Amino acid sequence: MFGRPEVNHVSETLESEENSEASDDDAANEACKEFLRTSDDDEEDFPHFTISSIGGSTRSALTR
Repeated sequence: MFGRPEVNHVSETLESEENSEASDDDAANEACKEFLRTSDDDEEDFPHFTISSIGGSTRSALTR
């Protein structure tokens, strides 16, 4: 069953999408870390973090 080309194509597509989502999450996490390193420690300007689930993957975002 897994030797059929259409099944292999679906498996490769799913793996590619998972890798893409993981790299998006890594980029978002790095952006948050960089913001925290460069921001002032003033409590008023300190961002609030929200974590939402989109399509089964977790993404973090900065909000005010």
